[in-house]
Amino acid sequence: MKINKLSLFLLLPLLVSCGGAAATGDIETYTPNLPEFKNKNVGAIKTDGTYDYLDIYELSDFHGAVQYNAQEKQIGLARLGSYFDKKREANPGGTVILSGGDMWQGSADSNLTRGNLVTYSMDVIGFDSMTMGNHEFDWTKKWIENNKNKATFPILGANIYDRSTRQIANLYSPSRVITRGDYKVGIIGTIGDNIRRSIIPSAISDVDFKNEIEIVTAEASRLKTEEKCDVILWSSHRDAVELNTLYTTDLGINGVFGGHSHTNGNLYNEAFDLAFLQSEPYAQTIPHLQLKINKSTKEVSTSVHEIDTNPTAVNYAEDKDIKSLIDQYSENIIGTVKAKVLGSTDGTLKIQDTLANLAVYSMKEEVKRSVDFKDYNIVASFHNRNGGVRKDIAQGDITYGQVYESFPFDNEVVIIKITGDVLKTKFLKNGMGGNYSTWHNLSNKAIDNSTEYYVITSDFMESNEAYFGGHGGEVIPTGIVIRESVSNQISILKKIETKNFKNSVSEFNISTIQY
Repeated sequence: MKINKLSLFLLLPLLVSCGGAAATGDIETYTPNLPEFKNKNVGAIKTDGTYDYLDIYELSDFHGAVQYNAQEKQIGLARLGSYFDKKREANPGGTVILSGGDMWQGSADSNLTRGNLVTYSMDVIGFDSMTMGNHEFDWTKKWIENNKNKATFPILGANIYDRSTRQIANLYSPSRVITRGDYKVGIIGTIGDNIRRSIIPSAISDVDFKNEIEIVTAEASRLKTEEKCDVILWSSHRDAVELNTLYTTDLGINGVFGGHSHTNGNLYNEAFDLAFLQSEPYAQTIPHLQLKINKSTKEVSTSVHEIDTNPTAVNYAEDKDIKSLIDQYSENIIGTVKAKVLGSTDGTLKIQDTLANLAVYSMKEEVKRSVDFKDYNIVASFHNRNGGVRKDIAQGDITYGQVYESFPFDNEVVIIKITGDVLKTKFLKNGMGGNYSTWHNLSNKAIDNSTEYYVITSDFMESNEAYFGGHGGEVIPTGIVIRESVSNQISILKKIETKNFKNSVSEFNISTIQY
């Protein structure tokens, strides 16, 4: 999850070869010409005389989808601004916009700007809060704080507790209170207390994720009694279906928004008159909850719960302020890096087979090419598919930006020294039909229980109990970023022949090893 000097060195030839304005700026010091961040919540709240209305929208797992792509239903940042402006026109004083986390990490545009481009654009749009997602932790506290300082909205993490102080970690707020019309709206944000395994352990070694229901129960009560909130919303980076299952007692919540699982969620819990909503990734869908408030009694009830399943169906104009931010970052930070053509492929490279297999092969080859590690006899290479590889690469030319979208996380290749018995039982056996690709040059007879072997994988898989955590072997960091090893291998091969990276090819098939 880090880039050290070696990985930057590996990337340097690519940046130099791009020419032009490639990555001319330093993201740690660069600040674009910023627009005026205006309060867009002005005007009257929607009313019919008996009821006042609140319209709440949420976006989760945006993953830095900066660019417009109608074919994939990705509205892009600039049009997203116009989308929400249009929605506000129906309820100028009663609109709320929430983020459910995983906003920054996922594309060259966002990653090369370390989330700053997305954060500033969220300021322009007028987001009211952002809940922490698991991938916000990828770049460590330094960049969480950097983006927090650029945000006009708070970053919420009511259940993220500092292990030393046993208090909420100081980067996060438990909730935010906003005013819409005559009403106070409380927004609680939590991260799924069950998704620690989706985060590299070193990034969260100093925090605990407390039980969400217990934390939300206490915070909702406080918002009601101390803050006198009329409406309470809960935004969690956890699947909406799971949240509905957990919600067994009336906590006084009026709307719940989930995230993390990359699936639409539109459930209505009749027992509590409570909608559970969730978006697909990359703003491919956008949930909408409308609440109505009885003006006499202040009773809150659900009016509408729905999902816009194709925000690109309407061709919204680009917001000029966000477009200006994108252009400035493109010229000064991103440049032509992401447009650099590395090679081509004769067919689609798919997450579940050819692309993941290309990754394990590239990792192995990059280690062999390294002066520091070329003498290590690597016998196997492992990389997870779902989660670790995010997008197919279509037939035709392959750009660095495409590779970045497929491998958006700065996972590092690590070498592990283990005995044969651990290799068989912890690595190979667990890989049978599992969620990762494996390259190896082994046969069943070749593996001796007491002999020591070198294997490679990502730092995430090495330390994660769901994969190889607890293997007990020696770990040797390489500083090689997996994304860069894939980019380099494509450049070397020039043209990827998909037949060479199919699961049916014996080099990538471990089914012949039986235990």
